[in-house]
Amino acid sequence: MRRLLAGVLTLLLVGLVGGCASNTCDTRSSRMSAYCASLYGMGVRTNANAHIEDIEAQTQALQEELKRHQARARELQPRVDGAQQRLDELARSTSTVRQEAARLRQEMQTKTAELERLMTQEEAQMRQLETLSQEQAQSQARLDEIQQLADKLRQTQQSIQDIQDYLDRDLLERAEVTLRYGG
Repeated sequence: MRRLLAGVLTLLLVGLVGGCASNTCDTRSSRMSAYCASLYGMGVRTNANAHIEDIEAQTQALQEELKRHQARARELQPRVDGAQQRLDELARSTSTVRQEAARLRQEMQTKTAELERLMTQEEAQMRQLETLSQEQAQSQARLDEIQQLADKLRQTQQSIQDIQDYLDRDLLERAEVTLRYGG
């Protein structure tokens, strides 16, 4: 920040002492004065920095969304555990119901494992996104990489939401119906 401020002050001083040939800067490199060239370069850096700040704001928003997803998962866990226990009880009661309960339990375990895997993947992607944002690379390739990672993170979060909705609605409802009518 100090360097930037010192650079701006130096450029202003050079501009005041030497000045440009006109009030506007010609951006063709063959005609650009040193003062105008530095002003043009500052504008490009300012735009890149603004883009990086936008990415950091998106990162912050995604971190908050991750926290909400984790809180939602913690909130659903007792219901999932309760349903798991009910399915275990049901499996002991009758053979037909036991088979259905075993299938539902297996499906629930599969979806729960997939949910945990996706949440771990989401956390890893979030850490990677934070690392990329903290490096604040000013090259367009790095900014594109950050944007692609943010898109992948959103897809992972959508997959998590879909699985949570499935666990919350479909699977738990089916387990309750099985308990109600099977036992």
